[in-house]
Amino acid sequence: MKKFKWGILGPGRIAEKLAEAIQQSDNGEVYAIGSRSLDKAANFAKRFGASKSYTSYEELCADDKLDIIYIATPHSFHCEHSLLAMKHGRNVLCEKPFALDAEEATKMITCAKENNVFLMEAMWSRLLPGMKKVKNLLEQNAIGSVKKMTADFCFTSSPQEKARLFEPSLGGGALLDVGIYPLTLACSFFGFPIKFEAKADLTDKGVDATSHYYLEFANGAKAELYSSMVQESKGEAIIEGEEGRIIIHPKAWTLKEVTLENGKVETFDTSYEGSDYLLQVEEVHKCLNKGMKESSINSFEWTLSMMHLMDDLREKMAVNYKLKE
Repeated sequence: MKKFKWGILGPGRIAEKLAEAIQQSDNGEVYAIGSRSLDKAANFAKRFGASKSYTSYEELCADDKLDIIYIATPHSFHCEHSLLAMKHGRNVLCEKPFALDAEEATKMITCAKENNVFLMEAMWSRLLPGMKKVKNLLEQNAIGSVKKMTADFCFTSSPQEKARLFEPSLGGGALLDVGIYPLTLACSFFGFPIKFEAKADLTDKGVDATSHYYLEFANGAKAELYSSMVQESKGEAIIEGEEGRIIIHPKAWTLKEVTLENGKVETFDTSYEGSDYLLQVEEVHKCLNKGMKESSINSFEWTLSMMHLMDDLREKMAVNYKLKE
C-alpha cells in the first residue's frame, strides 16, 4: 500500500496530535513541516522524523513529493492557507473549524473542485465508533421518541494564556473553538435544525466568552447546548427520550463511553486505540487510495451546512469577526 507523505503547515499543539496520529497509521509519513520560524520547523521536524523543514508556507506547498498538507494555523488563516496549498495542486486536511464563515468555506470548496484535489475538514468526532453506536441506538428506537439533548464543552482560559481566543480578527470566542463539538453531536444525530436561537456573554472585544444554543429539529427533538472559554463544565451529553436516555460520558466529544438507560442500564465501551485523530488520518488515506475528492462522512455538504449554522448563531449573538479587527 502506498505510503502517504504529509506536510504540516503550522506546527503548533494541534499539529503535534495530528503528527502522532500519522505516525500511528499504517501508511502515513510526516514528511515536511512549514513554519515562519526556522527553529519551530526544525524542532518539529526532528521530533516527528520529517525529512524537510521549510521557513515559508509557499515553499512547503511547492514540494511536489507531498501527498497531502494539514492546515493547522489559527481559524482566521484556514481559508488563505488552504487556498495556497490547493492552488499548488496539494490535497488538504484543514483543521476545524473549516473557516471563519460560510463565504470562506465556499471559496475553499470551489478551489478544491477547480484544482481537482481532495479537501476535508478535520472534524474527527464524526469518525469515531461511539458516534456510530449512538446513531445505531437511536435508529433502533432504544429510548423511544427523542425529546431533548443537552451537551456542553467548556474550559477556562484568559487573554494572557491564549490571546487568540479573545481576538475577533482571529475568530476568537467559544463557538468556533469548542461550541462546534456539541453542535456536531446534535446535528450528527438529528440533522441540521429547522429553528434555532443563541445567546452569549460577550467579552469587551465582542467575542463570546460563553454561549448557549437552542436548536429544534424536524423529528421534534430539541437541543440545549453550551460552550465557554472562561469556566469549566462536566463535558457530558444526554439524549432523553420517552422511554429512556442515552448518556455520552465526559469527554462527550471523544465518544469513548456510552450508557443506555431504558428500564435496564447497559454501558458500552466505545473507546479506540491510538490518537483521537488517528481515524481521521485513516479516512484521508482511504479517500486518497480510492481517488475520492471529498469524504462521504465529513463531506462538503456537511461542512458547509455547519458553517452556515454557525454564521446564523453568531448573528443571533451579535458576534462579527470581520468588523472588529
